[in-house]
Amino acid sequence: MRKGGILQIEGSTSKAAREHAEKISIVWSTWLPKKFKPIRVTSNGFPEAETSNGTKSLMLYSGGVDSTFALKRLVESGHQKPDVLTIHGMDYQQSDKAKFEKLKNRTSDFRSKYSNESIEVVSNAASIMRRFGVASDIGHGFQLFSTLFLFDATHDTGLIAADYTVSQDYLTIPWGTNSLTNELFIGGRMHIETLSNDVTRGEKLRQLQSDDLALKTLSFCKNYSVRPDNCGTCTKCVRTKAMFHAAGLEVPDIFRIKGYHAEDLKFIDLSKPSEIAFCLDILAIAREAGTSQDFQMISDSIFENNRPTKFQRLMKKGEAYFRGVKTNG
Repeated sequence: MRKGGILQIEGSTSKAAREHAEKISIVWSTWLPKKFKPIRVTSNGFPEAETSNGTKSLMLYSGGVDSTFALKRLVESGHQKPDVLTIHGMDYQQSDKAKFEKLKNRTSDFRSKYSNESIEVVSNAASIMRRFGVASDIGHGFQLFSTLFLFDATHDTGLIAADYTVSQDYLTIPWGTNSLTNELFIGGRMHIETLSNDVTRGEKLRQLQSDDLALKTLSFCKNYSVRPDNCGTCTKCVRTKAMFHAAGLEVPDIFRIKGYHAEDLKFIDLSKPSEIAFCLDILAIAREAGTSQDFQMISDSIFENNRPTKFQRLMKKGEAYFRGVKTNG
């Protein structure tokens, strides 16, 4: 897509796959015309019409808030338990087997309750994309779906939990997975369905708060040194705590640094659309629960015209980093 032109596939490809790949390139070139161009996709003919050998679903599962909520909701709403797929080489480096095994142990009881077979794939796709300068916020959707389609002979549906609601997608796009392009990943035997794109992150946490099994499973920390634990001081941990507090709920004991501290909100980088989306979510939950007074800091930051300078943002990031180092060793 950077170069435009023709993508030649050395092998046969379904007509649907070729057509939808071209549509995906058009969408991305619309979002980022200075970076990407539409492409044409060709292959050495088309395979005979094939269907998957099974009617099973395969769901991408990381142990984070989105996939945990979506899997629980899917099964408890009466759907058949899916198989789950966890990729080693994205959130966890390929060489770091110990942390990945710890994640698997942490999520094993939850997976046993809500899924059938657990599948693990080791992939270097993320590192290869980084080598060619493809940012993770763009490339991760291509990595995830290409891994799902390795199993299209046995599964006809690939499932992914939404990061955002459909309305939040309008704020956060371009983003690697979203309600618009997810459904364009389709081949002759498998299609993709997006789960729970009608529920915000804060609402997911509010519903998970009473489920001890789900809570002890959750792993979402940005601090790689403590994964799969949650440090309690990184921006993801801070806003997760804030979402519980906004709902008037006790912050669960799933963080190394416990408790909610309002002053930590200053570490959230509101120059990022994703953080604005999550903070708007916090404010909406707080208005409903009557806790808005505790979040005046982020309300002022979002709705006032004053924006921090680049230097101020760097200083805030540095302060947050060293606070995390100090509190988490």
